[in-house]
Amino acid sequence: MSRLILPAVGDEAVLEENYELPLGPGDVRVAVDAAPVNPADHLFMQGWFGVYPQVPAPLGGEGAGRVVAAGASADQSLIGQQVIILPTFTHGSWADEVVVPASGVIPVSGDPQQLALLSVNPATAYALLNDYVTLSPGDWIGVSLANSAVGRAVIALARRSGLKVLAFVRSEEAAASVTADAVVVGDGDVLAALGPARLSVFFDGGAPDLSAVVPAVADGGTIVTFSSTTGQSPVVPFGDFLYRGISLRSFYILRWLATTPRERLVSVYTSLAELLADGTLGTPVAATYPLSAYREALAHTGGKVLFTP
Repeated sequence: MSRLILPAVGDEAVLEENYELPLGPGDVRVAVDAAPVNPADHLFMQGWFGVYPQVPAPLGGEGAGRVVAAGASADQSLIGQQVIILPTFTHGSWADEVVVPASGVIPVSGDPQQLALLSVNPATAYALLNDYVTLSPGDWIGVSLANSAVGRAVIALARRSGLKVLAFVRSEEAAASVTADAVVVGDGDVLAALGPARLSVFFDGGAPDLSAVVPAVADGGTIVTFSSTTGQSPVVPFGDFLYRGISLRSFYILRWLATTPRERLVSVYTSLAELLADGTLGTPVAATYPLSAYREALAHTGGKVLFTP
């Protein structure tokens, strides 16, 4: 079997061949069909992510495949089932096969490449829309990085629920690719785009200075930061924070996975897989690579890249 590992923090990935992983009593062995390359994977390799590599570290956060074996105390009915691999950044999905605890997989069905992209970005969108504020049809939400995988999923789920979306993008080209109710490009006028309405919640992709957006958030509204494109901490102007009661919160997928009951995770991912199947959700795949072409895969820019072992 083959897998990609990180020999030292900050190093390049290395292909390890002819390795073997023992199957513990509560584990399952998954033959990997597809596993994406995400920005978080690159951050992990550089030691800048929420999980620090214990080198030599297996690489790859999420993926999809089929269970081919189960340990003595694991659910034997999982054998043969198609599953998604929940990200931990300790097991490594960039591999022919991966061994994970049975609790680290969820049975789903569908296109393996789309399922491989399910556990992080669509789940992030779901949690952003459901875990922070109570929203009703007709309410306005805002999302930055609106043409990203998370942004597209937020827009798709929001519109399906009857919410109105103000999308923030960096270019006119990106604006043409989103289907929101209103769009702000670059440093455009947020209040002019929104009119008299105000945002119940704004999902922030990492803008350090939120002063241009905060006036569009309703009194008592919420800003949720879900990523960082700059590495800088988000800042809410003091007056808005104190006098208008604007809340600043955060979302981190690994914390959400660790604190969400198993039953809810199964329910959420089953529902998201159904939305993949009916076309509500979906991420364009720019390219697929075998593990042996890992240098090309990791250097690929523009669009979503998958390993397909």
